[in-house]
Amino acid sequence: EDGHIVTRRGVGRFVADALPHSGLERFQSIESLVGASARSLTTTVLIHNRQEPTDFVLDYLPETTSMSFRESVIEVDGRGAALVQEYLADEQQLAVAGRALVDAAESVADEGTTILASLLAQLPGSLLSPGACIVAASIAGPTRATHLSIKANDPVLVMTQVVRARSTPILVVKSAFAPEASHLSITQSSSTR
Repeated sequence: EDGHIVTRRGVGRFVADALPHSGLERFQSIESLVGASARSLTTTVLIHNRQEPTDFVLDYLPETTSMSFRESVIEVDGRGAALVQEYLADEQQLAVAGRALVDAAESVADEGTTILASLLAQLPGSLLSPGACIVAASIAGPTRATHLSIKANDPVLVMTQVVRARSTPILVVKSAFAPEASHLSITQSSSTR
């Protein structure tokens, strides 16, 4: 549970190369979550285009007719670790949070990273904040399995993050983590009044 032993299905158990790193208790990109102890990390953008929002996206973002969509595969040390799908609000919704966000979003298309990693690198830390993080277990299915080089019936951890800018939801990040992905940690705390 502490991440000191790494299990690779069908291969065996191994002592981890590095101690587990900080995880979801602090706002960071998917690359940072899975790649903190990696020797090499690669983000490959599979699709970047404009799409109509799906019902899934409209559950989290304000209604719009079109949004930016990006699908990427993150490889850690040559192995598929995560398939990331990102849905970015349109320019009108981004403008509510300020011109800096609109400018940062325009430059995302040229970068070989996730949208979240690009925005976090370009914007002051106080502008973006997490809105919600939903974690669920699932099965890879044929599409995820192909991108992550795993079997279609292998389990995956699916994490949906909602990113806000000045209280407005602007980005939905849905990530499927392969069984061999890095140890994700969550620090829980109780609120005091």
